[in-house]
Amino acid sequence: MQPDACEWLPSHLLSESSGSKRVSKTNCRFFMAGLCRKGAACPFAHEFAKVQEREELVVPLPQAGSSGDLSISLDGVNCTFGPGFGLKEIVTDPQGRISNITIVGLEHGVTDSDILGRLLPFGSVRMTRKHDTYAFAKFDRPEDALSAVTELNGSQLETWKAPTLRCDKNRRCKDESKRCVVVSLTSPLGAIVTHTASVKVQWYAPSRCAWAHYNTVQSARDAASRCNGKQLRGRSISTSFQQQQLRQRSSFSVLIMGLSEGVSEKDVTRFMTQHGKVEHPSSITMGALPFLDGQGGTIVESLLSKIGPLASFLQAPHGVTEIKRKALAKFSRPSDAAEVCKQLHMQKVV
Repeated sequence: MQPDACEWLPSHLLSESSGSKRVSKTNCRFFMAGLCRKGAACPFAHEFAKVQEREELVVPLPQAGSSGDLSISLDGVNCTFGPGFGLKEIVTDPQGRISNITIVGLEHGVTDSDILGRLLPFGSVRMTRKHDTYAFAKFDRPEDALSAVTELNGSQLETWKAPTLRCDKNRRCKDESKRCVVVSLTSPLGAIVTHTASVKVQWYAPSRCAWAHYNTVQSARDAASRCNGKQLRGRSISTSFQQQQLRQRSSFSVLIMGLSEGVSEKDVTRFMTQHGKVEHPSSITMGALPFLDGQGGTIVESLLSKIGPLASFLQAPHGVTEIKRKALAKFSRPSDAAEVCKQLHMQKVV
């Protein structure tokens, strides 16, 4: 009795040894595993599947010495490469990636009209979605969205809504004057954007100190107590009594902190007399201003440039009474942006 051909002939030679034609062009799955026992009688083809070679994507590299960025579009995705072929940005929706903003930290008393009233000064905008505690909006121009984020991020909740709601007739709701609203750029659905080279920078406007001198200890103590926390030109002023020396008999001093750039000696005298409700100070000594407010942006930009080259530096506008100054710096290299955050965060530089 002759053994079955599959038992002694290697499976990969079965198709060659048999002259019979296959009924089906579908390849036998048992043959591929070396387990088919039907041999020539198998209705399925005994052929090795051909491995299809994948076409490789060839991306042209920037030439040596090229100063411009290289952009490549593939399947609706736009990739931007910088020097050394370092990936700078991946965008699937280049037209709207930075026109969308998210506003977080709201409450039910803030209406659509309230939000639009805060956003419209920066440019044409429309509300895309509104919830009780957050909202989405889209500007027509990306630069308007950037200005809105730089200016409004961290603003107080009370500036976004109508007067404080009341819980009942006799008791106000919990004070929300210190709550802040977070405003940030948001990528739309389907967009992938990297912003690793951008850094948000904040610093305080310059302030100076002064000393008010009084003839008696009691006048100095009263003036320091009554003037502390009062406002001068929109700023809260801090005053404290300077402890006298052991045998001091005259010229008792009060330290005054938080004075703005334009405050003069005459302004300090009027302030201490009005709020202190005591005699006029015998004299005023004005401290030095660390830097001019108009030069603050230049100083910060120069400081950042020492760590790495800047692609752009955009300083946000500010109000007369605002103390914080804000800017958005974009570096040429993401590594420089990370190094700036590491070295300068919460550091005193002036």
